[in-house]
Amino acid sequence: MEMRTLFVFILILLGSHASRAACLSYQGSVTLHGKLSLKTFPGPPNYKDIHQGDKAETCWILTLPHDVCIDEGMMGSDGINVAVPQISEIELATYDLPKQTVAEMKKTLGKDVTITGSLFGAISGHHHTRALLQLEKFGSENK
Repeated sequence: MEMRTLFVFILILLGSHASRAACLSYQGSVTLHGKLSLKTFPGPPNYKDIHQGDKAETCWILTLPHDVCIDEGMMGSDGINVAVPQISEIELATYDLPKQTVAEMKKTLGKDVTITGSLFGAISGHHHTRALLQLEKFGSENK
C-alpha cells in the first residue's frame, strides 16, 4: 500500500510541475490568441455602478480560449506583477496606438486575433483584469 501512495504522490507532484511550466511570464513578450471585444466597466468615482453615476470606461479585452496562469514577476511581493493562477480575459493597454491599428482592431471585434505584447499586473482602478497586455503587435487570423 505504501508504494501505491508514493506513486500517487509522485503523479501529483509531476502534474503540478507540468501545469506550472505552462504559466505565462511578465518577463519579455508573449503572443496570445483569442477573441477581441470591447467591454464597459464602471470607473470613477466609485468604480461600482455606471447607473449610480460612475463614469463608463470602455476597454479592449482579449478573451482566451482557455484559462492560463501567470507566474509572479519582479515586485510581486509589493502587489505588482503578482502570480495569477487563473485568467481567461486580459485587458489590452492600448495607449497611444496608431489610428490605423485601432481601425483594424475595430474590424476584428468578436473574431479570432493574435496579439503580441508584454504582460503587467493591474495597479489601478482603471485596470479591469488582474493582468494587462501592453500591445506591441496585432493581427487578425481571419483576413
